[in-house]
Amino acid sequence: MKCKKRIFEHGFSTKGEDRGYGLNLVRTMVENHQGIIELDSQPGLGTSIYVELPCTLEVTNE
Repeated sequence: MKCKKRIFEHGFSTKGEDRGYGLNLVRTMVENHQGIIELDSQPGLGTSIYVELPCTLEVTNE
C-alpha cells in the first residue's frame, strides 16, 4: 500500500491540500518521548494506529 508508507509524512493527505499535518505531529511527539507508533491497515476494514508511551513514576518523600 503506497499510502501506508507515506501516511506520517508532513503534508501527506489523500483528501486534498492544506492537510496531512496531524499524524506527522503525533509521530514526532511519540518519537521525542521514546514511544512506539504502529499502523495496521486492512483494505475494506479500516486502519488502526497504535501509540505506546513510556511511563515513569517519580517517588517523593513527603
